[in-house]
Amino acid sequence: MSTQSIRWGRVIIGGIIAEVALILILIALVATFGPSEPASAQAFAERLGRWVGPVGGALCSFLAAFCVARPLTSGNRTNGVAVGVFLAILDVVLLVASHAPFMWLFVVSNLGKILAGYIGGVASSRPGKIPQKPA
Repeated sequence: MSTQSIRWGRVIIGGIIAEVALILILIALVATFGPSEPASAQAFAERLGRWVGPVGGALCSFLAAFCVARPLTSGNRTNGVAVGVFLAILDVVLLVASHAPFMWLFVVSNLGKILAGYIGGVASSRPGKIPQKPA
C-alpha cells in the first residue's frame, strides 16, 4: 500500500486528540484520587502515569485508529498503524523534551500504541460496517 493512501491530516488530528485525551485522563485521576498538596500530587501523578500511560495510551491509540480508519474504504490497517506510529513518535518527543530517563516501559508502551493502532485499523474494516462514501 502506498503512502498516498495514508490520510495524514486525519492521522495527525486523531493522534493529537488521543494524546490530549490521555493527558486529561491522568489529570482527572490525579485530581480525583490524588493528594491535595502539590509536591505529593506530582509524585502521585508520576507513579500513576506508569500505569495510565501504557494502558491508556494503547486504548486511546485503538480508539483514534478506529475513528480515523472507520470511514475509509481501503487502507484501514495502514492508517491505523500510522496513528500508532504518530502517537509513539509524539510520546518520544515529549519524553526527550522533558529529559525523562530511559525506561524499557516507554519502549513497551510505544510498541503497544503501534499494535493497538493496527488492531483499531483492523476492527474498522470488519465486515458489516455501514457503507460510507469514499473519502
